[in-house]
Amino acid sequence: MTNQIEALPVLLVMIVFVWTPPHFWPLAIHRVEDFRRADL
Repeated sequence: MTNQIEALPVLLVMIVFVWTPPHFWPLAIHRVEDFRRADL
């Protein structure tokens, strides 16, 4: 433990955090009828 925050792990977390919504929303929009049939 160094009590420091390194840049690389923060960068990786930010990439996943920024990438996930734009990736998920088009998939969810594409499958909206499946979600409706599943009553979600």
